[in-house]
Amino acid sequence: MGLFGYTFNATIENASLIDVNVTGFDFVGGLVGHNSSSTVSNCNCTGSVSGSGRVGALVGRNTNFSTINNSYCTGSVTSTGNDVGGFVGCNYYSTVSNSYSTGSVNGTQRVGGLVGGNYSSSAISNSYSTGSVNGTQRVGGLVGNNESSSVSNSYGTGSVNGLSDVGGLVGRTLPSSTVSNSFYDYETTLINEEHVITIGAISNEMFTEWLNNNLSLDVTQYYTQVNDNYLISSIIDFKNLLGFAYDSTFSFILNTDIDLFEEQNFHIPYLGSNFDGNNHTINNLYINIPSTRHVGLFGIAYNAAIENVRLIDANVTGDTCVGGLVGLSYSSTVSASYTTGSVSGAGDYVGGIVGVNYLSSTAGSYSTCSVVGTDIIGGLVGQNDESTVSNCYSTGSVSGSEYVGGLVGDNYFDSSIINSSSMGTVSGIENVGGLVGHEFASYVTNSFWDNETSGITTSEGGTGKTTAEMIDVATFTYLETIGLDSPWDFFDNPFDDIANEDLWDIDSDLNNGYPYLTSLPFVDVEEEMIHHSSLKTHNLKNYPNPFNPSTIIFFSIAENAENTKVEIYNIKGQLVDSLPVIQRESEGNITWDASKCSSGVYFYKLNIADSSIKKMVLLK
Repeated sequence: MGLFGYTFNATIENASLIDVNVTGFDFVGGLVGHNSSSTVSNCNCTGSVSGSGRVGALVGRNTNFSTINNSYCTGSVTSTGNDVGGFVGCNYYSTVSNSYSTGSVNGTQRVGGLVGGNYSSSAISNSYSTGSVNGTQRVGGLVGNNESSSVSNSYGTGSVNGLSDVGGLVGRTLPSSTVSNSFYDYETTLINEEHVITIGAISNEMFTEWLNNNLSLDVTQYYTQVNDNYLISSIIDFKNLLGFAYDSTFSFILNTDIDLFEEQNFHIPYLGSNFDGNNHTINNLYINIPSTRHVGLFGIAYNAAIENVRLIDANVTGDTCVGGLVGLSYSSTVSASYTTGSVSGAGDYVGGIVGVNYLSSTAGSYSTCSVVGTDIIGGLVGQNDESTVSNCYSTGSVSGSEYVGGLVGDNYFDSSIINSSSMGTVSGIENVGGLVGHEFASYVTNSFWDNETSGITTSEGGTGKTTAEMIDVATFTYLETIGLDSPWDFFDNPFDDIANEDLWDIDSDLNNGYPYLTSLPFVDVEEEMIHHSSLKTHNLKNYPNPFNPSTIIFFSIAENAENTKVEIYNIKGQLVDSLPVIQRESEGNITWDASKCSSGVYFYKLNIADSSIKKMVLLK
């Protein structure tokens, strides 16, 4: 439905439609309903367009290697269905370039200011949108859904509202897609009435400079270069990664410790470059976006190399594909890194370091994070898919429903776990393993879990050992004692001839006596509780955690404190209970009975200005 309902092998140029009013069902556009194998250039349209599905102000569906260029639309678009755009509803095997839209866009799923759905090797370039965008799922200021396609040199400035997969530039983009040199200003653009960092976010200062410099940012004006690396020497440098992290030609190296205490919800949603933590610490990462997928310090890592990162006291909450360091690692490597703190997901695929490891590797790393989610939950990696985990361990508690493992939740299809271990408590309902929750056509070699501390005596991979065996070097070097190559390399191992290649050591005073990685310092429980900021913990903690149905919350306060309460919030930030503190002693505790609450993640704090917020898990 449009001025032209269907075009095939056609050319439309220099057309100007004014004050259109087009209403249809499917394939609805002001100029063309369905543009197939055709070219539209130097055209514009004003007015209003409405329909049920695949609705755009200019073209409803652009398909079969069609092109649209040098065109614009200023009218509003309304749809009760999917694939809705201010310019093109559905872009399929086609291109849009040098075009823009300014009208408001309203739809349901896959709704974008310029293009609703960008599919199958389609390309959007040198284009922009400025109108408001409203939908439910996969809603973006420029593109609603970017699938196996590309967006380059483009931007969006309109407000965006939706329920899930909502972004200032792109609502949802698959890792097989690319978003390059395309941005929105997260300091002025509102997403669900808030300033939120999603793919394409940069600061107002950077966005203004980018616009004024012909859609270009000069990395050398932001960073000092040493050899092939750009130095991150301050919190400002770290935040400026938003403008350059997508570029695979760049490599960044951390040149100082970073404290993110005053930067709540700051993260890098997409990393396509190399990042070397250089053994500096990144402290107090706090992300609480429970309706967002691909959440971590780096949301998506695509063809990236991440190494030597020390992530301390992280508190990460997302929806699906959630990890302390990386939400989704796609064709990437994570090595010589560790995470401490807590990681939780409202949905599936949650891990202490990586949520999903796909065509990737995680090596020489560990996590002490407590990890909570629904299905496919692991202390180190949620799902290991056609990937490798080697020489790693996890010590934090892991809880979920199905496919729950102390190290990996799901070791899936031609994946490997090598020379790794887990020691934390593990709890779940179905397919629960001390080391691996579920395995499919994959391998586990020379890997172990503590069947006493985990509370789990079975696993779909690995070998369960007692605590005494797990702190005995002989457990890990047995093959050498019978004349075979050792699967684990231990320092001062008399059977090891190449000392400088040793990865592991064992010491009764470190890591509770379990093997630890010699290249990484071990952060014990007491050190992990230290906040590297002015925020006071007030010795705030609870036990047990996870719990059912009650837990004891411990705290310390000044003797003259008055009207003190322990406040408890759900994952949406809603207050669910307030417990008055009666006693005036400096040390105290109070019991919270959660028998009337549903399973999930809860947060508790003292109602004192400088008190920290802690996480606990109700597991029924």
